[in-house]
Amino acid sequence: MTAGTLIIGGGLAGFECARQLRNMGYKDSVRILSSENLFPYQRPPLSKDALKATDPDVPFLSEEAELRSLEIVLHKGREATSIDKVRRVVTTSDGVEYPFDTLVIATGARPKTISAPGAGATDFYTLRDWGDARVLGDALREAENVCVVGGGVIGLEVACAAVGLGCNVRVIEQQSRIMSRSLPAQMAQLLQRLLEEKGIGFELGASILRIDRNKSVEAICLADGTCIPADLTFVGIGVSPRDELAEAAGIAVSDGVLADERGRTSDANVFAVGDAARWGAHPGKPGCRHETYNDAMAQARIVAGEIAGQDCAASILPTFWSEQAEIYIQGAGEAQGDDLVLRRSKTSGAASCLVLKEGRATGAFAIGAPSDFAAMRRLIGKPVANPSALADLEVQLRTLVQEIERAAA
Repeated sequence: MTAGTLIIGGGLAGFECARQLRNMGYKDSVRILSSENLFPYQRPPLSKDALKATDPDVPFLSEEAELRSLEIVLHKGREATSIDKVRRVVTTSDGVEYPFDTLVIATGARPKTISAPGAGATDFYTLRDWGDARVLGDALREAENVCVVGGGVIGLEVACAAVGLGCNVRVIEQQSRIMSRSLPAQMAQLLQRLLEEKGIGFELGASILRIDRNKSVEAICLADGTCIPADLTFVGIGVSPRDELAEAAGIAVSDGVLADERGRTSDANVFAVGDAARWGAHPGKPGCRHETYNDAMAQARIVAGEIAGQDCAASILPTFWSEQAEIYIQGAGEAQGDDLVLRRSKTSGAASCLVLKEGRATGAFAIGAPSDFAAMRRLIGKPVANPSALADLEVQLRTLVQEIERAAA
């Protein structure tokens, strides 16, 4: 009897890999080891609705009936502590060994935090799981002055939730602009103005000098002398991949479990997906970590195809979306290039743009313009001979995109 596939991690990437295995006709055992005592759930709502509601429902991806029908065995509350590649077993914290023929590492990531003079170990809130969301949501409802450290997606979503709950909110960002990894500079500036209109303040290019406190944090003091009142401080400055299990087992890691374009690690029987993985890694090529919902879904499908013996397309276009104070933000591809065409509404804050490099579209981004985004995204990878035409609001964007596609065919 075969041991089948064992997946470490019950989040989106791990569960989707299990589900896709069954969808692709995989017949052997599929088991998931999850350190949480919950069924798999979606994480995007944790920084939005789960913070604002007093008694939110867990946004489950799947529950017992579906898992049973798919013959997926979920071991809840099982923390994997070691991987033995030779014997092909994973040991959990309670000493139980789980054998495998194929292993998928989907251990996710943990939030980074900050250290500063005056800071205590429990002074800052972070957000990664359902328990974090409940604790943070309850605290926000009691807070008056909220300081958010980090102007990326998670930081801004939490800032918007806090404003919606009536808090005074300031965002501290070390870079000179918000969303520096996710949006082109012009789009980030437009978004910042929209968020300022919602009541969020920003301290950009700022570094924290110290924490002033009595029994708890009272103010965050910056290097320029500014002190920001804060009875709640949230830190959203990124995550670190949980790759220590793989490293201890002798599987190659470098700020993430190194995996090729099909998720295979340095061990032929082990794959990696989701936030723990660094995909596209080869000797001399570091690969990339893409910490988004869509990338996790795509990676899970590719790995399931490899395990099930089905050839799935291995090309992944990095994409993301975010909802901030009822502003819908979308992005695909690269945010940096040598040219950018901006298409901006004259009557609202809606805007979209196409990023180009050497005359070829490499990224598409939108703020409150989902139709524009859908059209521009189709151009990624194609040459664009007259990009300035995309900025003309008198021109039907869909028609222009179709013309560009025909010219590139």
